[in-house]
Amino acid sequence: MHYRSWAREPEQGEPQPEPHHRRSFVLWSAVEQRKARETMQWRATQSDGVTAPDGPYEALLQGVGKMIESDPALAMAEQEIQKDIKRTFPTLAGYSSREAATRNVLVAFACRNPRIGYCQSLNFVAGALLLADLSERDAFFALCTLVEDVMPSDYYSQAPMRAPPNPDPGQALTNAQTQPRLML
Repeated sequence: MHYRSWAREPEQGEPQPEPHHRRSFVLWSAVEQRKARETMQWRATQSDGVTAPDGPYEALLQGVGKMIESDPALAMAEQEIQKDIKRTFPTLAGYSSREAATRNVLVAFACRNPRIGYCQSLNFVAGALLLADLSERDAFFALCTLVEDVMPSDYYSQAPMRAPPNPDPGQALTNAQTQPRLML
């Protein structure tokens, strides 16, 4: 089923959609609202006489080259994206034709969110959105909605996650204050 066929309110007398379709409708509504709002804001900032791209996503893509040259963190993110794209759904037939679109979505997202940049697993989220037959632009706005609005604010970050220090169990047993007890 194509996403646009269920991304609408049911008519009077029509059966209510399944719960997963309702959740999808709510998410897609949020994506469409974000896209419309940000496109309107972006157009309000554009000069009338200047030839400009179609919207904020296209404007980000147009400026990516200069941003990567001037920002070492973004250049590093772009290198990580290039590596991870080949690892995204490598055995899934039909995905290889979407690799360029996945790269574009992820690089534009990293430019938009320098605090996050690029984190591993975002490639799978963007790839899945593109496999759901979304355009690059729609996949970009869906990724932004998921990461910025749906997920907790610290879910994606550049800081590596570290496990708490694990004391050596042998050291704990040989400690003079710790005596093993036998339970009978």
